[in-house]
Amino acid sequence: MAQQQAANQVMQDAMVSDRPAAIANFKTVATCNPSLQSSELFINLQYEVAGTENRIATELMRYNQAVQTYNQSLQAFPSALVAKSMDFTSHPYFHHNPN
Repeated sequence: MAQQQAANQVMQDAMVSDRPAAIANFKTVATCNPSLQSSELFINLQYEVAGTENRIATELMRYNQAVQTYNQSLQAFPSALVAKSMDFTSHPYFHHNPN
């Protein structure tokens, strides 16, 4: 279980670290090409990217809320007794740096 959590954490860290670099690359290409900036398709793509970022932030918030609820339930009586006997452990929150 701990090994799986560590592997999941490594995958999460890789995904989070790749996303800002890709978005920065995208913005750099757009800045260097004025005709691209005036394109209606490109403007729509920028809105889609912003919407995707918002959806990701929302889902990260929901995930962390679910983890908080789970972790709190592990500490509440009588769930704590079952959790200890079954070796349930708390899960870490998902932290990310959007920059």
